[in-house]
Amino acid sequence: MRTWKHHSILLAAIVAVAIALSSCSGFREPKVTLTDVELVGISGDGIEFEMTALMENPNDFSASIERVEYSIHGDGIELAKGERTEGVPVPAHGSAEVKIPFILRWKGSRTILESLFDDSKHEWQLGGSVELRKGLITKTFPFSESGIIHSPSWLTEL
Repeated sequence: MRTWKHHSILLAAIVAVAIALSSCSGFREPKVTLTDVELVGISGDGIEFEMTALMENPNDFSASIERVEYSIHGDGIELAKGERTEGVPVPAHGSAEVKIPFILRWKGSRTILESLFDDSKHEWQLGGSVELRKGLITKTFPFSESGIIHSPSWLTEL
């Protein structure tokens, strides 16, 4: 009798895990779009910014963005990298904004800072990975976005 009871509990646990795994096995890749970059301040370390990235969840279930690892490049030069590990809930077929702070450090950024004064176009790239979690299951997706910015004309007049 005891053996039957243990087998029933074990079978129920296996079925519950299988259902949980199958409901999340179809993780679809979230879409990451840079929507804003805001100047926060200037310090002895460098120029402080905060990026806002819109994370869109295309899945049929809500999830949490547990980690965002990123690197920012300007004209092929790495300007900043880091991670954000604060969980952000995202509803099914919904979106959430994730704030990502970074510092353009004085040390090592001289070339890119000088190039801002040359009245030209500059390539930028934001890349990294997003870790999406649903219950006990996590999946990591890479992302990349790039574009071109123009040096503000008022900078060349300084």
